[in-house]
Amino acid sequence: MNSIIKSFFFVVLFIFMLAIFLSPIFVVLSNSLTTQTPSPRLSNYYAVFFDTDFLKSCIYSVFITIFSTALIVFFSSMTAWMIIRVKNKLNKFFYYCFVFSAFVPFAALMWTMPKTAELAHLNNPIGIILLYLGFGAGTSILIFSAFIKKIPVEIEEAALLDGCSPIQIFSNIVFPIIRPAVSIAALFNVIWIYNDYLMPNLIIGASGHKTIPMSIMGIGGSAASNIGILSAAIILSIIPILIFYIINRRNIIKTFSIGIPK
Repeated sequence: MNSIIKSFFFVVLFIFMLAIFLSPIFVVLSNSLTTQTPSPRLSNYYAVFFDTDFLKSCIYSVFITIFSTALIVFFSSMTAWMIIRVKNKLNKFFYYCFVFSAFVPFAALMWTMPKTAELAHLNNPIGIILLYLGFGAGTSILIFSAFIKKIPVEIEEAALLDGCSPIQIFSNIVFPIIRPAVSIAALFNVIWIYNDYLMPNLIIGASGHKTIPMSIMGIGGSAASNIGILSAAIILSIIPILIFYIINRRNIIKTFSIGIPK
């Protein structure tokens, strides 16, 4: 009897917590279908696509997010492998530099970033990808280092004796083993870059290259905006991240079930 009561209690608690977490989404979805007529319409979604620059912003956001994440994962994993495997004072110094950079808040550098990006010709969609690489490398290197430390070096030494080059060892042996780290780093960076408003606004905002957060802020701040169009834009902005999760859900769940090596 006690087990039945406990099970019922946990089911009720689960439903209650689920309702709390999903209620904001249902409110936004309901508002996105609200029009001046009593019946729900899709006119707000039509307005988002054809009366705003949301579609162009979506292209910019997806482009920047995909290539920034790919560069961060590729270069951070190789850098972490070199730092862990090549033991010298220079690599140790670089490692602590990356550790330090991972904990430096962007707000501490934001006031100098627009002028620096302009002087370096980085105030464009390609340039901001390089900036994301710089700001995202520190945390990603820490993640990859934790996994690479657990790979037996004897595996790589055996491959080296068989005639494999360092690039072949990394691409054929190390990288497949650290796929859980790739999933974690990719997940964190995709969510961060896709939802970031501050850096794109500072770096490429003046050039007219708006990302999705910038476009939503523009719709919300427009004198002609209404809650329906704004809500529709928010719902549409969730779709790319939702697609990313659906495609990678198995790897993400498996990764977090394994955990980060200590």
